[in-house]
Amino acid sequence: MAKKSPPQDAPEERKTVSIDDIGRSVQEIAVTLQRMERRDRVRTWGSMVRSTLSLLPLLIFLWSLYYVYKNGEALLQQIIRETVNQTASFAPDSQGNIFQELERFFQQSNTER
Repeated sequence: MAKKSPPQDAPEERKTVSIDDIGRSVQEIAVTLQRMERRDRVRTWGSMVRSTLSLLPLLIFLWSLYYVYKNGEALLQQIIRETVNQTASFAPDSQGNIFQELERFFQQSNTER
């Protein structure tokens, strides 16, 4: 088989490009890149703010764990003391003796530290 050659009757048309056209194209590209850079900067700040806000619950949780670790015993004593006081207000006088002993126990444990 013989290779087909392109038709010779249609001359190749060359498009002439002027320097002004190239300059306009480069300017359009530069404007587009500036817009993209501005948009990317806003996206970067937005993602940083969102990441910081998503870390806040974790930081609060870690702080509360540390606080309970350092002051846990005092918190428990305060809870127990309030429970004993409220229960004593509803209990008859015969059981008031037990609550007084608990109160003395808490006072002794505080003085030992």
